[in-house]
Amino acid sequence: MKNLMVLVCLSTCIASHAADSAAVNAVFTIAAGDSDGLAEAIEHSNATPGADIIELAPGLYTLKQTYATGERRSALPPVRGELLIRGRSVELRAYSKSPASLLHVERTGNLHLHGLTLAEGGDGALLNFGKASLRGVSIVDQSTRSAEGILANYGELSLDRCELSYNTVGNAVQNAGTIINFGLAGIRNTQFRGNLVSRRFETLALASVIMNYGQAELRDVTLFDNQALSGLPTFRLSGLAQAFVNKGQGQLSLHNVSGEAALNLNGSTFDRVNKPHF
Repeated sequence: MKNLMVLVCLSTCIASHAADSAAVNAVFTIAAGDSDGLAEAIEHSNATPGADIIELAPGLYTLKQTYATGERRSALPPVRGELLIRGRSVELRAYSKSPASLLHVERTGNLHLHGLTLAEGGDGALLNFGKASLRGVSIVDQSTRSAEGILANYGELSLDRCELSYNTVGNAVQNAGTIINFGLAGIRNTQFRGNLVSRRFETLALASVIMNYGQAELRDVTLFDNQALSGLPTFRLSGLAQAFVNKGQGQLSLHNVSGEAALNLNGSTFDRVNKPHF
């Protein structure tokens, strides 16, 4: 899991990188609530080489447009280069008519998010195929019926001091979790609260925290009132399946997990899950 310890430091690297103004291509300052300006800044960043920074003023940014990303759509333009989006008391909230994730990172993208709230994505919060680093980010009130997770990672994902609360993956038609990981994921100092994952078919696997097919490490994580439910009639899944599921060739390592999961972990076993440390 050495690579994961490196991964969770990514969110601080861009801050040091940005401190050297010669290393930053452009800094965009976006007025409070200017969602169009935010979208234009992302598109401009995609069109130019080098790392860029977007500074958001405190307030609510309502995202009413959608952008095509292959067969999926996102509420902001997909990120294709290196970009830091930074804000304090900033909320990005989707109000599009069509289901769309809030953010999409393509294979060439390297997105850093600091100090934001992501809310009400109709197809999850983030679909990542490149690199995504979230620090001090709250992901709340998200929902999806078509995506396999609120955060879906196929590349490299880092979460530090984040919160995922009251998100719903509803009536899933595939294996699903609040986070579904096919790549490399490092999650630390993060809270999961009130998340709900449900399935349409009894044969599907569900995880109210993480469904892991890749390599993932969770450290200093707290869990409260997360649920994985069956179809009709609904019932709560028992034991570790409610929080963590490891599939395929996945490698999942848990360290210092507290809250509801601590009551279940010692009595449950999954292939390739390292022994938790409390």
